[in-house]
Amino acid sequence: MNDVDRCNWIGRLKAQQPQRRVLDTYIPGSHDSASSESGIEKGSGPLGVAVGAVTQSGDIAAQLRAGVRYFDIRCKKDGRLMADDRITLHHGIIYAAPFEPVLRDQIVAFSQEYPEETIFLDVDIGGDCEDEVLAILKRHIPEEVISTVHLTDDGDFDTSVTWGQLKGSRFVITWTSTKHTAIRPRRLFGDWGDVGKSPSIAMWNGRLYMSFLDDSGQIYLTSSDDGVDWPPVKAALIPGWAHVRGTPTLAARGDKLFMCLTDVDGVFYLMYTDKADASVWHVHGGSAKAGSQDLHDLLWTKAREHYAKAMPEDCKNVPDNPSILSLRNGIGIGFINGDGNLHFAVYDPRTLMPFNYATTDIIVDYGADGKTITERWSGAGSSPTFVLAADDPDKDVLLCCFTDGDGRIYVARFDFASGLWPTRTEMLGKRPFGDWGGVKSTPILARRDGTILMCLTDSNGAIYMAHSKNGKDWPKKADVAKTRLFGGQLGARSNPSLAIFGDAVGPGTSIRAGADCPLVMAFTSTDGGALMVADSADGQTFHGYDAKKRVAWLSFADQFRWSPYDDFDKHPIDEIIAYLDKYKATWPKDRMFIAQCIDTPQILPAQSPIILETLFGSKLNGWVMRLEPGANVNVIYRDFVTDNQDVVDHVIGLNFAAA
Repeated sequence: MNDVDRCNWIGRLKAQQPQRRVLDTYIPGSHDSASSESGIEKGSGPLGVAVGAVTQSGDIAAQLRAGVRYFDIRCKKDGRLMADDRITLHHGIIYAAPFEPVLRDQIVAFSQEYPEETIFLDVDIGGDCEDEVLAILKRHIPEEVISTVHLTDDGDFDTSVTWGQLKGSRFVITWTSTKHTAIRPRRLFGDWGDVGKSPSIAMWNGRLYMSFLDDSGQIYLTSSDDGVDWPPVKAALIPGWAHVRGTPTLAARGDKLFMCLTDVDGVFYLMYTDKADASVWHVHGGSAKAGSQDLHDLLWTKAREHYAKAMPEDCKNVPDNPSILSLRNGIGIGFINGDGNLHFAVYDPRTLMPFNYATTDIIVDYGADGKTITERWSGAGSSPTFVLAADDPDKDVLLCCFTDGDGRIYVARFDFASGLWPTRTEMLGKRPFGDWGGVKSTPILARRDGTILMCLTDSNGAIYMAHSKNGKDWPKKADVAKTRLFGGQLGARSNPSLAIFGDAVGPGTSIRAGADCPLVMAFTSTDGGALMVADSADGQTFHGYDAKKRVAWLSFADQFRWSPYDDFDKHPIDEIIAYLDKYKATWPKDRMFIAQCIDTPQILPAQSPIILETLFGSKLNGWVMRLEPGANVNVIYRDFVTDNQDVVDHVIGLNFAAA
């Protein structure tokens, strides 16, 4: 292969064959890429070399210059090292060199020298170190040179992508993790963006319903049967109803889905639908079809006067959409006035009006008579949020989360049986996370499998999860800070909303949320106000991907399937050689191959009675991974070649011979 410079052969391929599919290309790669003798010695010393962990005769820099473009990068945390070097490359239990200097000094340095080359990094994460590995990648690889064109909107491999489309993309990064394979939430509805408030989601009749806004404050509603696929919306729920004070909130109660919404003047309304497709909505004074002018007129002309009268005089202009919760005896509504005072009311689910036309000031101090309010809670930036404290829907014990003027977080407990909220004086100083302040909006509470979950943000919009068994004892601020979601690369403009898949029990919306009920999170991102959704099986690790602008993590390893002759110690040598000869002769020339080459194969006698070096010599030294059309890498079988240089020549040569 003297006519091809192995350092820039992909750049030449892009220039000479820009219309050629990546799928129709042979790509040489290395197995356990960092496990060269020098790399193993840096991590585990001579012992690591002696036990047979070496798989490559040269380090990654040498492999790049030999023409290798696919790298099997295996990372895990080495507790023996200082923080800066604790993320190391490894081969099983044998440590190799620290990851960051290899990435910076070998891989990125080569990429800067040969910017037209595309390097495939298959990053495998062992243990709980995804955030650290991601931070290292982001420090040294600009996002704009990471390919996303090779992925469909669903995150699958796009088999039509060509080398011309990869021009300017210096890295294709794949991600495999024992914890999760996708680190960004899903982006909904393409370029729907610039939304200031997070959506509201609620479980009703076996489906998740989501209300959200556009950039003019118009209201939209959609639903999903799995929390993953959300059909796009075509029209606003209430035509012309815009510039609302916040996202309408949802709560299910029996056979009805309730929505609380505001108008441009800060008057709030309660309405419900009993249709699974939410095609008809009932308001105090009548009903009308969703998406019709009649619904707008019904709210504005007939219902507005009643709802305005129901509000306290100092709450005629609420600055934030109220929160709602289904209770045994009605619909609980929590809201604030312009001074950030906290209020709570219970509305009749039949008349859609408050019982006794009365609301309650909450978290206030009283005079000596126990009735006269002497000082109110003030400065709350958004409406308080609530969750039932117990799994029994017949026990209306509430946990109420709210903030103060500095954006610090508080949690109060209210038992309807006593009718007493804690006072302002009692709550002062009782902050679950100390001086954690500046939150974007009131944290959201949910209950799952006997645990109270709190989703909260910091002053920059980064998202965190906290867990409490009783709603009283919460983790320390430092422990909550470790739960930062999505690698810290994505935040929320306002606090995310939560919903749990499960069966509604009793007359309210209490959810029988067992360990198998996933938790769904929805929010608007700090990156353009896009609508984002993620889900979690444990309330701690959230999955999903941003389908339009993503860091392109796509797992190949989960698709692997070994050949029937991987356990070659159980088959006669002649049978294996015949099998390999057959596949070498029948390699299809229209498939993408990544040859994972091991140029110094070794095996411990304890693992097999066969010593490969003796029986096979240098013939058997790697795998080839075949990418079928329309699928990820899904077949691995043995390749046998004379030596590493030959396989690189063979693979690169096939690319230009097929022009």
